[in-house]
Amino acid sequence: MCKFSFFLIIIFCTCLTYGQNIDTINNLDTIRFNRKWEKTTNKNDYYYYRVIEYDKLHDVYNTTDHYPDGKVQMTGQYLSKETKIKNGNFTWYYPTEMKMIYQLYKNDILLIDERFDQTGKTIQKVLKKEYIDSLSISEKEKLGISKSIDEPAQFPGGENKLIEYEISHIIYPSEAVKEKIEGKVFVHFTISKNGRPQNATTLYNPSPLLEKEAIRMVLAMPNWIPGKNNGVIVEDSVLLPIVFKLK
Repeated sequence: MCKFSFFLIIIFCTCLTYGQNIDTINNLDTIRFNRKWEKTTNKNDYYYYRVIEYDKLHDVYNTTDHYPDGKVQMTGQYLSKETKIKNGNFTWYYPTEMKMIYQLYKNDILLIDERFDQTGKTIQKVLKKEYIDSLSISEKEKLGISKSIDEPAQFPGGENKLIEYEISHIIYPSEAVKEKIEGKVFVHFTISKNGRPQNATTLYNPSPLLEKEAIRMVLAMPNWIPGKNNGVIVEDSVLLPIVFKLK
């Protein structure tokens, strides 16, 4: 009987040591949270849990948050084990496993913010100025944000006339007024070689109502003075912020 008990103890200790070695090799830490995302060691309060793994190659802490059923709630990269400084790609998920939010950070500065509905459709996307400024000319051209040309396209009469046009031609959607929706819509569009505004989309909008009106107003603009490069008329791109503010 004693020999059998001793054998079981050896097996138990061996398994425990093996499990500890796995955690050491993979640099894993598991942290428990309650429903309010407060750290807890009380098993009765366990709800969300976080697994942290150190990536030696990129010197970041890959972090994965989980729902109680084990499904992924968030993935992201931090510069410290304490998960205080975001640095990399972050993605949050609905309980249905569909993507909910995507964000890109560099040294805790938000560069990209994209939101999705529960079908996976993008409902809002923001490219922060810090991100756009960090791109090379070729990278900006791929996004259609900017092109390297000698003479950018201009609204007839210049920037002041463009502002006057916006103020006098924007029609605040009645439903947005009723719901007191305000905000700034960033419309990206191209100016063709003949000066026509076209291919309008939004890089950020606080509401589909405001987005629709901003695009309508842009496409209704008079012809612009087209851009030129080396004396040759070329297609150009414009990123125009349009402000909706209730009085």
